[in-house]
Amino acid sequence: TAVGEMNNSLPGKLDSLYGSIRSGAPSAQVVVLGYPRFYQLSGSCIAGLTEAERTAINDASDVLNGVLAKRAADAGFTFSSVVDEFTG
Repeated sequence: TAVGEMNNSLPGKLDSLYGSIRSGAPSAQVVVLGYPRFYQLSGSCIAGLTEAERTAINDASDVLNGVLAKRAADAGFTFSSVVDEFTG
């Protein structure tokens, strides 16, 4: 599943990527941006997705943001959530 991939494979890939960035630019201040929640709940959806499907997609975005935030922090990078900026 996508969430399984985010939890199991993505962390190692991010560690490798972030390590390469840190090696190439040891003094850089790196900001990793997260993802917004893609769907508003409690309403209709022109794409034809049910509320349960929209909730699952938003929940997956939250999982992804958690993985990105943890790996960024472990690499000494700053994570910046964009959820609030895209809400509404």
